[in-house]
Parts: sequence; C-alpha cells; structure tokens
Amino acid sequence: MLHECGLSRFADERVVTLERLPVEDAACAIRSVFDAYGFTGTPADREVWVSRLAELSQGWPQHVNSVAVAACEIIRDNDGRLDSGHLDEVMAATEEYRREYYAGRLAAGSSRAWVYRDLALAAEESGGELSQ
Repeated sequence: MLHECGLSRFADERVVTLERLPVEDAACAIRSVFDAYGFTGTPADREVWVSRLAELSQGWPQHVNSVAVAACEIIRDNDGRLDSGHLDEVMAATEEYRREYYAGRLAAGSSRAWVYRDLALAAEESGGELSQ
C-alpha cells in the first residue's frame, strides 16, 4: 500500500501523514514482511500472528511498522519460527515501540498545555471529530 502511494521509506525526523489502512491491508503488509524474511510456522500459527498484529496496529502505518519490527526481532531470535509461544512477547515489545512513538509525538508537540485542552474540548463539543 505504501509503495502504491510512492513511498518506500521515510526520512528520519520527518512526519508523513498517512491515512489509516483497512485491517486487511495491514494484515497483507505483515504477511509480506513474514514472506520477505522467510519465517516458518504452521499456516494456523501464521494467521494468528498476522491477525493479532494487524489488529494491534489498528491500521495505522506507523504501528504496522512497529508491530513488524517487534515481530521480526523476536522471530529472528527464535530461528525464524512463528511459534505461538512467542506471540505474547511480541505483543509486549510492540507496546514498548508504541509508547516510544507517542512519547516522540508528544515531545514534538506544543509545550502549551492549554492548546491540547482547547482541542480536546472542541472535539468533545463536536462529537469527537474536528474539521480543518
């Protein structure tokens, strides 16, 4: 999906705004990573991994990346096998990547807390969404 948008990689310290992917597209991206690295496992284990990781990513490209990185590190350390016993370990590592991502996003934001308060109040008043 990213390739279709003309993207192959992002420059460090850059923010590229991408829309949320359908969960099936996120799952397809994760399957492609597993295929590229030649990870092995039963078809059932593979689909459990893909499904859980795609759901955890919520379709956000940055989270698809973080779940793939976390999975690859742990699968590689376990001889490239998609073993169901390591999925919980991947889920925990993914949460750490997610925390780091959001900490970076917050650090890049405004230091004026009132801005976020006003945005939250405006979103609440509008039913949860803000228009440009």
